[in-house]
Amino acid sequence: KTFLWADWSAIEARVLPWIADSEGAEEVLDVFRTNDADKSLPDIYRIQAGKLLKKPAAEVTGKERQSHGKVPVLALGFGGSIGALAAMARAYGASFTEDEMRSIVDGWREENKWAVRLWDQIWQAVLWCMENPGLPRTAGRMTYVYDADYMRGTLFGVLPCGRPLVYPGLRWQE
Repeated sequence: KTFLWADWSAIEARVLPWIADSEGAEEVLDVFRTNDADKSLPDIYRIQAGKLLKKPAAEVTGKERQSHGKVPVLALGFGGSIGALAAMARAYGASFTEDEMRSIVDGWREENKWAVRLWDQIWQAVLWCMENPGLPRTAGRMTYVYDADYMRGTLFGVLPCGRPLVYPGLRWQE
């Protein structure tokens, strides 16, 4: 028997801009393409840290890369805010004041407007699907459909490969 294990470089940071399929997201993917071709260039985490710290990516230290680059990208990319940032920071041995966290969240969102637009598109698609059960709606490269009768109301988020992400018992109330 053979056990295989793999960890794709920054896969969490790569998948979101790919799913977004937008101009700003494509610029993020270009960072990966450039860095994959030449590992001596700053990676996405150094570039992000440089933007948040307002310094050249080449001057970002290893500790800053983790705290101001990797932590925000992983914590905030899928819509997280201060709570997600605080939890991720703890996991990586970083800590921020409340004001620093607010500044990081606001700065990351300002630098990554494509992600914020994607979150809005997904939210609008989910609401539309819940109002129109059985009809599909896309957001980026994802397709969503809501089945009101399946498992007390289930949202399916269909990946481009056809694999569904299943959210059973979905409810929304004002």
